[in-house]
Amino acid sequence: MDATKLGRQVVLVVDGCQRTAANLVGLSRSWGYAALMAADGSAALAVAAEVSPDIVLLDLGVPETDAVEVVATLRTCGVRLIALADLGDGKMPAWARHAGFHLTLAKPVCDDDLRSALSSCG
Repeated sequence: MDATKLGRQVVLVVDGCQRTAANLVGLSRSWGYAALMAADGSAALAVAAEVSPDIVLLDLGVPETDAVEVVATLRTCGVRLIALADLGDGKMPAWARHAGFHLTLAKPVCDDDLRSALSSCG
């Protein structure tokens, strides 16, 4: 998929919960973004290498690969990073606060917050 030829921003959603990822991809597409999903960090890095997304929504609890490694790799590509965090205690993990995310969205993500985050990163 070469979304850059379509003139649309590419959003990559990385979340181990397929239903959550599919919902975020569907919403992103409905707002005109070219959106893809990856179930884990390894898949996210593979997709990012192939497609060069503009924005990555990354679940902090991403399975398979350490989220710190995924963030470090994606930051070198100039991608805008949005953390998806299950903030049960209301606090971001210490590593995530300093990892270079542009924004953080608390899970479950509401539609208006997602749309606002994508717009501000675009």
